[in-house]
Amino acid sequence: MGEAADVMRRKMAAFNAQAARGLLGWKMKYLVVALMLAGVGVIAEPAHAADTAICTVSHPLTLSPGLTPTPGQHGYTNQSIGTINCLGSLNGHQIVGPGSVTNEGHLTGTCAQGTGSGEFQFLIPIAGGTEFPVVEKYTSHYVGIVGTFSGPKFSGAFEFLPQSGDCLLTPLTQVAVLAQGTITSF
Repeated sequence: MGEAADVMRRKMAAFNAQAARGLLGWKMKYLVVALMLAGVGVIAEPAHAADTAICTVSHPLTLSPGLTPTPGQHGYTNQSIGTINCLGSLNGHQIVGPGSVTNEGHLTGTCAQGTGSGEFQFLIPIAGGTEFPVVEKYTSHYVGIVGTFSGPKFSGAFEFLPQSGDCLLTPLTQVAVLAQGTITSF
């Protein structure tokens, strides 16, 4: 009886091995077909669907009235003076040099902290001899001389260095702004 059980175990092991190879082969065929179809989908996807550029913005900013230790409402503008330098591409076009920036808005706060909202307007040179326009509404938050800004296409961080006024004895009316962030085209 022991021999019969041993023969039966060997036959079952052989049967299970064949069944496993057949099942594995079937699964492998479908896996290969699925990967091929996924590859076709990736190849068919446009290369510029969501281009991203890493950018640095620098410009002067005039605050009116100037920031003081007392909370208040303030307007700001860079009077269309400023530059933006980006690496990357926008809407499938390579960025080829520095562009211009306009920045205007309002903030509420003190020298120590505040919030704001504004609008950037960029003209960024792209391959082919044209400029890519970006108009971006954003919100911002700052503590001291550093802060963050966030908009639908352009978000990042900034710092500003006092140029006119000290914020304690005289209102801070002029600052130099340096911002860094990413622009995503869509």
